[in-house]
Amino acid sequence: NLNVTENDLVKQTNTYSAYIRERVFWIKSSAPVSLSEIKQTSYSIRWLFSPTHWKELLKEVKQDVYKNPVIYITAFCCFLSLVYLAYNVRIQLRIMNKEIIRINYRKF
Repeated sequence: NLNVTENDLVKQTNTYSAYIRERVFWIKSSAPVSLSEIKQTSYSIRWLFSPTHWKELLKEVKQDVYKNPVIYITAFCCFLSLVYLAYNVRIQLRIMNKEIIRINYRKF
């Protein structure tokens, strides 16, 4: 009975192992980087840093802010809350640090 169970476990382990080898760890190979891809990359970088595209992006964001002001106001308030929280945490840490230093000096 124990041998049968062990054999079933070995078979199931081998099945899962084959499945993992075939499907999970399989990485599709791709062709090496060619000169045309390097040229395309340079065009893409120029496009990314083009002032006209950034102006277009700002125009689209501005239109989106006007269409969805509640979302942006909420996000802005959350951002301000996080900045305020970080500021208060810094202040509290400085106060705690001064107290710890003061306590350590008293021990000597």
